[in-house]
Amino acid sequence: MNMDRCRAIYNKFIEFDPSRCATWIQFAEFEQNLSETERAAAIYELAVSQESLDTPELLWKKYIDLENALEHREKVEELFERLLRLASHSKVFIAYAQFESKWDTEKARAILERGIEEFKLSGENAMRHQLLVCLKSLEESLENNEERIEKVQKRQARIVHKQRENPETGIKEDFIDYEFPDDAMESVQAQFMKAAEKWKMAAQKKQAEEKQEEGEAKRAKVEDGGK
Repeated sequence: MNMDRCRAIYNKFIEFDPSRCATWIQFAEFEQNLSETERAAAIYELAVSQESLDTPELLWKKYIDLENALEHREKVEELFERLLRLASHSKVFIAYAQFESKWDTEKARAILERGIEEFKLSGENAMRHQLLVCLKSLEESLENNEERIEKVQKRQARIVHKQRENPETGIKEDFIDYEFPDDAMESVQAQFMKAAEKWKMAAQKKQAEEKQEEGEAKRAKVEDGGK
């Protein structure tokens, strides 16, 4: 087999359509089969830098799998972080946490918590639910971990069936949503804080009024004494 000729053919295919991930992957795997892992990694790196790709998730997975097989832990972490900046998705957080769990449970836990908080703020309840389920599985995989298991179990979402109106058709549609105990607890705490702030403001206002009345009484007394 003429290796240089094969490489030239792959390059021609890529020049014709650089958005086709299958070609990039085949080219990289061709180099891997020749034990040219540095070439394969360079091909993947060039591939993920393309502006348009038809199946980028598959391309990133292959790139991460290669670096993982080479036991380049820091490179894998870098790739996951780059991927999350491009596409923040529960599947990426889960794959990242599963990778880290082989070495560092705390880091794996932190990655999942980071995703949970991100999807909480963005309102993406389905992905938040998926990460909480994954966090529960992580805790259950550890021995003598009953306290953490119990805590994460209490945070699991309740699945609820709701309806909403399609703005285009006006037809009501059924959909699944999730209710999180953490949100209910925060709502109660927020109400308590609001009530406490209201009480504080009322107390400050009353104190100010009493000081004003006391001042007016002293001035009146001075004026009476001066007559």
